[in-house]
Amino acid sequence: MTLIKQAMKGVKGNPSRKRRAAEDDVPLFTFDPAEPADPENTPWPTGMTEEKARDVCTTKIAGQAVSQICGAVLNENNIANFTNQIEECMDDIKLSNDTSWAETHLNAIKEECEQVLTRNVDDNNNTTPVKIEEIENLLCPGNCSDQGICLKGKCNCTMGYEGADCSVKSSDPPDLYYIANNGSCDLETQECQNAELYGNGFAEEMECHFQEVQVTNSVKIISGGSKMVKAEQISEQITSCPLPNQKSYYVRVRKSGSSIGTTSLLFIPYSSKCFDCQLNVDNMNKSTCIRKTQSCIINGQCYGEGEKNPSESCKLCTPTKSTDKWTEENCAQVGGTDKQAGDEGLATETLVIIVVGAVLVLIAIVAIVVYGTIRKSKMAKETREDTRQDSNDYAKLYRNGPTRLSQEKIPIDLYKIEDDNPDIVDIRL
Repeated sequence: MTLIKQAMKGVKGNPSRKRRAAEDDVPLFTFDPAEPADPENTPWPTGMTEEKARDVCTTKIAGQAVSQICGAVLNENNIANFTNQIEECMDDIKLSNDTSWAETHLNAIKEECEQVLTRNVDDNNNTTPVKIEEIENLLCPGNCSDQGICLKGKCNCTMGYEGADCSVKSSDPPDLYYIANNGSCDLETQECQNAELYGNGFAEEMECHFQEVQVTNSVKIISGGSKMVKAEQISEQITSCPLPNQKSYYVRVRKSGSSIGTTSLLFIPYSSKCFDCQLNVDNMNKSTCIRKTQSCIINGQCYGEGEKNPSESCKLCTPTKSTDKWTEENCAQVGGTDKQAGDEGLATETLVIIVVGAVLVLIAIVAIVVYGTIRKSKMAKETREDTRQDSNDYAKLYRNGPTRLSQEKIPIDLYKIEDDNPDIVDIRL
């Protein structure tokens, strides 16, 4: 299978038809889904023939020093030989009219060769006489573009050059190929806080240049709306630019020590409830955002037809009456009803408080009455018991008679002996 077919199976296309370095997971080569993907039914592009494509692919794939070593490794392990790689390289050139796919196929062979050698070493099953140490300094992409030294599969670029294959001049601005989602971002379903850019030559120290624009029937640059924001590098081919505000911008990038890139990509955050935006990837200046008639924009916020004011439910978005102000629907009636309901609620609450207070007072009165009754009964009982005891003592004195008086220890305050007749006892109550 050609590399283009592999890309088309997993990557959504973009008609800009840019190629991306093979070492990255997401190819920057993009395509028009309407284009045929079958090389047999695709005519050769203008200026390219089968003979030219074969010569390019054979020279690049089979004419390198690393090809001879990797060829032995791949054949030993029953991997597809160079003949198949050359044919697939030709098909990719036929589909894309881009000869740089030959370099991409060579890099794919290098990666596969390294994987086979590493796997054999890990499995202690290396029957191939070639050792990985013999070719690891030949596995760098593009032979480091003759601007660096290959050390263990990675390029050590000479001063003034950078990139995985040392093909980028440090003074050159990064190349921009593509912006995520073609630059459109629906605020109803996405956060729209960053613009993710794809390209080549990205570095750690980069800045994003934002030029504010207004998109209606065309794209209009806003004077004085230029801002610079520090970029967040994801890889050499991907960088993220945090938006200064959720507005439409042309986005460019630059790295430290270089000028701002000349390529601008359009980023449009919008609300699908209020706008219908169409981005033209071939000519971004012709992109449009048309206001939907059945919507309102009130205080800078977008509302669909019939949506209510979050704080006043009687106010609605009614585009037939106003597209920038709330339309009141029976607000007086709703307000009167709410007031009446509030008064009734207050009256009910007051009545409940009064009833509860009366019940508490009644309970207190009953408690006091019960306590007084119990106390009075207790005191009466104690008095009866004292009286009964006294009566028993008196009766006992009379039964025993005077002769026993001297023997009884009668309290002095209960009797008195008359002076004239000591036998007569005067009982004192």
